[in-house]
Amino acid sequence: FSNQSLLGHRWVLFVYPKDQTSGCTREACEFRDLKSEFEALGVRIFGLSRDSLRAHANFIAKQSLSFPLWSDEGGAWMRAHGLIFDANMYGKPVTKVARTSFAVGTDGRVEQIWEN
Repeated sequence: FSNQSLLGHRWVLFVYPKDQTSGCTREACEFRDLKSEFEALGVRIFGLSRDSLRAHANFIAKQSLSFPLWSDEGGAWMRAHGLIFDANMYGKPVTKVARTSFAVGTDGRVEQIWEN
């Protein structure tokens, strides 16, 4: 995806690990519930995960999300921005996504980053 079409607009991108998981559902629903407050500030909301567009469509419908979810299925964008890392879970290697949100200004520059 490109932020060229968003130049002149303020927006937030929240990067999350997986659709339909408890923490990610909570996060997406919090953005949904606060959408009018973001809109009052002139800020658009977008979510991004490695899930497919089909999975996103199901997640959007099930949770009544009123903003787009972008797909980085191969994880290329997340890897390029250091948001994918290797970890161990129960002694097994896993690939994880760093839950991160970005506030982007009208000039397309990141103004603030929230990690975890």
